[in-house]
Amino acid sequence: VATGSPRRQAQLKFLRPDLELVEVRGNVQTRLQKLDQGEFAAMILACAGLVRLELESRISCPLEAPVMYYAVGQGALGIECRADDEEVASLLARITHQPTSSRALAERALLARLRAGCHAPVGVVSQIDDDELTLEAVVLTLDGRQRWTAAARGPQADAAALGNTVAGLLQQQGALITA
Repeated sequence: VATGSPRRQAQLKFLRPDLELVEVRGNVQTRLQKLDQGEFAAMILACAGLVRLELESRISCPLEAPVMYYAVGQGALGIECRADDEEVASLLARITHQPTSSRALAERALLARLRAGCHAPVGVVSQIDDDELTLEAVVLTLDGRQRWTAAARGPQADAAALGNTVAGLLQQQGALITA
């Protein structure tokens, strides 16, 4: 099974230690070509990326939490501007999607408290119902032998605090970032 993500590899190793996992690199088209040529029996890619590239037909089995957690901030776009540029800041404020912003803030706070980077085996799932934000996270060892999960719910306005809370719960269980 091919995937380029250490996070996905760790989750797969936890669930199926019998699988042979191989690293795959390149753009999505190159990766799919390798799959089509028989280099791999299967490949794990982000559904969001395939949808964005209008390749939904290539999705044969969506994997969702608790089987496969997505990367922190996956699917969210961030735009920065100079702090003193009030005109652009005003434009950006009008196009900000607050639920997405809150989810990304909670997820990034979790990652920061764990002192983890984008290649660490940390996954999340977050959602907002009414004004309540739920954040669930998983941390694994790179070999997939150990796995910790935690979740919490709170007001959307307290997104960063929620991320810190979930990270704290993971740390209390002994979750360690080794990547």
